[in-house]
Amino acid sequence: MKPNLSDLQKWMKWIITDPRGVSRALIEVPEPDLKHRERFLPPSHLTPRALLHSIQDAPPISREQRLDIYAEAYFARIVEVLENDYPRTKEVLGESEFTRLVSNYLKAHPSKYYNISDLGSDLHTFIRESCDTTGYEYLPAIAKLEHALVESFFADDLPALEPSRLQEIKPDEWPSKTFTLDPSVRLLELDHEIETPFAREDQYLVVYRHFGSVYFETLTRPEFRVLSWMQDGLTLEEWCEKLSEWVEELPPIMQWLQKWITQGMIRKIN
Repeated sequence: MKPNLSDLQKWMKWIITDPRGVSRALIEVPEPDLKHRERFLPPSHLTPRALLHSIQDAPPISREQRLDIYAEAYFARIVEVLENDYPRTKEVLGESEFTRLVSNYLKAHPSKYYNISDLGSDLHTFIRESCDTTGYEYLPAIAKLEHALVESFFADDLPALEPSRLQEIKPDEWPSKTFTLDPSVRLLELDHEIETPFAREDQYLVVYRHFGSVYFETLTRPEFRVLSWMQDGLTLEEWCEKLSEWVEELPPIMQWLQKWITQGMIRKIN
């Protein structure tokens, strides 16, 4: 009996994307503790080799070899994308170790995204929790920053806010004002410095896109907290009260606002 199209499509997706490779996938079952194990299996009523005969035989290349060509191309494309998105991570590890990292990562986190730029969203967590980072403990922080840069680049955009908007607001209106950050803004609290990665010291970063380019810069802890409170929807009065609890003197908040508007980080004052 010929397979129906749906079964054949599911089987092809499974055999080409299984990170163990075609040959092993055809004879092995996933490890019991493998995350998302159902994504590595053909349709439940089919054995792994059930539809192999549906692939046209074209000697001297076997059916398995022909499938493997597509599987290798799929994996090579993923490695290429992650190399572009995580250049510093690859530089630290070297090419062969980076490829091994990607292979192990895909076994634990097979692609479930329509947008391939989202594929590395769990990479920094995977490195921290599942890899031996002895000698490069700063690597999860680097991978986290690199993913934020990718996210920021592909984020939606909002119309710019003119700095002159600050002058239009009456003094008695300021306490109740909230601020809308650009969707590209990412706030990162890292446990290693990026510029001097062997220094185990907290670092606060903001990532943002401005005129099509993505930037990141180091923030002071008060700056980081203020932007976080803005992102959470707190009013100026609320985050000024919070700020006054752990700083002796209020920082130059209006200067910060002017700067963040100029950089495109603040898009609305509500």
